[in-house]
Amino acid sequence: MIYMEIACGHRDEPRARDPKAPCESTRGHSLKVNVNGVFRDAEVAMRHEAVKRGWILWALAAIGRRKFYICANCAKRAKGEA
Repeated sequence: MIYMEIACGHRDEPRARDPKAPCESTRGHSLKVNVNGVFRDAEVAMRHEAVKRGWILWALAAIGRRKFYICANCAKRAKGEA
């Protein structure tokens, strides 16, 4: 069995604790998947769970433009919608 958990990439930013739209990871709601199979199956299941919950891949400039998943609320803030 493979257990994967991903926390939001923006969870450490001050805006993540915004009372109107808090970061999912600061409330203990990170992406979690249990899969029986190989790592590729777990990766696909994680992508499906991320899309279902509105999480997106986002390039974080502070870490050399590496991509991380960010939650739906942080994605809205990053895009300038909230």
